[in-house]
Amino acid sequence: MDTGIQRVTVEIVSPPAEFGLEGRIRVVWQSRVRPPEWTEGEGFRWTIDVPLREGRWSGSMVGRNSDGRRFLYFVWVNQAGRGFRRIKLYQDQVAGPVVRIAGTMKDGSPACSTSRVLE
Repeated sequence: MDTGIQRVTVEIVSPPAEFGLEGRIRVVWQSRVRPPEWTEGEGFRWTIDVPLREGRWSGSMVGRNSDGRRFLYFVWVNQAGRGFRRIKLYQDQVAGPVVRIAGTMKDGSPACSTSRVLE
């Protein structure tokens, strides 16, 4: 069985500090999918060791779509500590040891849904 670890450094670029009625916000990595656990980054950067099984991300930190794609979640949290949006970073979006993700949508709101990977 092909097992191992993929180390990936994820950086959220230009995240907003506030958002509408949510007030001050921050982004965390959802380091466990179920039950959810959140891990603060250093700045907006995380170095994550993702377990691999047969070349695919695995373990409790990895989400899985019904189509088989694997992803990591990054969660926007308001000042009360409630998560209100998530970004998915798919394994197939990670081309090297460092990946930079846009922190905002085109309208300036906090990024959500599938991540927009920057060059």
